[in-house]
Formats: sequence, C-alpha cells, structure tokens
Amino acid sequence: MVIRRLIAGLSHACLYLAALGAALMAVLISYVVVLRFGWHQTPHWAEELPRFILVWSAFLGGVACTYRRSHLTAGLLSTILPDGPLQDFVRKIGDVAMIFGLAVLGYAGWELSELTMGQPLPAIGVDAGYVYLALPVACAAMVIVQLGQLFGLVSDEAKES
Repeated sequence: MVIRRLIAGLSHACLYLAALGAALMAVLISYVVVLRFGWHQTPHWAEELPRFILVWSAFLGGVACTYRRSHLTAGLLSTILPDGPLQDFVRKIGDVAMIFGLAVLGYAGWELSELTMGQPLPAIGVDAGYVYLALPVACAAMVIVQLGQLFGLVSDEAKES
C-alpha cells in the first residue's frame, strides 16, 4: 500500500536526518572543545549552532520513535489487560489522545515560531523562529504516523525496522 510506504519513508527520513544531526553535532562540539582548550579560542557560534541542531535532531528522532512505538511507556497495558479486543481498543484510545496532544503541541509550536520570526539569534543570525519550527514540523509528522497506527497502516514490523 502506498500510504504505508509513505509513512515508513517519512519515519526513515526523519531518523536519517536526526542521525546526521547527531553526527554533525559531535563533530562541531569536538571542534569547539579542541579550539577552546587547545588554542584558548571559542567560535562565536559555539553554543547556538549545536543547540539549533540538537533541537531539530531530537524532534525528528521523535518521529522515528513514534513510528516504532519506542517512546518511553509504563508498559502496564499488556500486564493489566489480556491480548485481545479490549487491549486493542485501549491502545486506539491512546492513539487518539496522542493525536490530540500532538496537534495542540504543534499548534503552540507554530504560534511560538511565528512570534519569534524576525528575532535573529545573535551568533548565527538565523531567526529564532526556525529553531522553534522544529516542533510543529515534527508534531505534524508524528500525527501522520500516529494516524497510520490508528488505522492499521503501520505494521508491527515497524518495531524491528
């Protein structure tokens, strides 16, 4: 099914971008540490650029975690309820609650992003709104993934991918 592949592709793209961001952050921070302690100089972007990349990497990585259902959970559902229709129903209620929560969070992130556009970060000159834009972008992607899970478009094999 095309939608299933699109959701899987969205998840994998977010995972790869998050991994790329984490690798880039490791390189940048190593560079800053060498400059700071080796030559007693610190680049002007030493805090803002890694933070920018960290925020985007964390939220994009959250999309992959949503796809794999690997976010931190209490795990009580499978111990309290036996496998079957009731457990599936409770899981669907959780999916609907997640979609609602992500929509509210994404909207708040969009509002914050709009509010801070035009306020450049001093060291890198990028509008602060672009940092906060990670929230609505990731929430929108997570809503798509969560809808796929709600309607059975994300298979259980997603946990292994």
